[in-house]
Amino acid sequence: MNINSPITEIKGVGEKTKDSFTKLGVYTVGDILLHFPRNYILFPKIKDINEYNSFEEGHMYAIHAVITSSAVVKKTKSMPITVLHIGNSGHIIELVWFRAPYVKNELTVGKHFVFYGKVKINSGKYIMEHPEIYTPEKYSVIEDTLQPLLQNDDIRGKRFSGTFNGHGRIVELTWNEAKS
Repeated sequence: MNINSPITEIKGVGEKTKDSFTKLGVYTVGDILLHFPRNYILFPKIKDINEYNSFEEGHMYAIHAVITSSAVVKKTKSMPITVLHIGNSGHIIELVWFRAPYVKNELTVGKHFVFYGKVKINSGKYIMEHPEIYTPEKYSVIEDTLQPLLQNDDIRGKRFSGTFNGHGRIVELTWNEAKS
């Protein structure tokens, strides 16, 4: 394998991954090594929901909570909406996922999760729309680290990290192969 080799020569890169990279303008091993992120995200430290007195609108949070009640899927005319409330009196946040009824199955009562997302305030209620869901162990890998964003992430929010969509794993494999 050399810098002019097609990305399909990298272990783990099949047609689906190749198509994903093609959309980013990445066709060769060299392209992967020279594909720099558009920006970076600093993932905040995890805090338990009960450690917060309030939330600032528009800020990103990593909130640890134990699920104490089941998520509910509300069916509207246009889409299903999954809703889960975390916390207790004075510390309640409404988590909302649009068009994602499958999320309900993941959120089992009694399990610990970290929810990462931006908090909004609507009619005095704290709301986090489409938070990313992590186990505490998985979030601890990225906690307090900078994670790169792909160039066309303004809309999709995909991150250039193995933690999220596998691209980071491919880049890491390519770097390791290039060094040897």
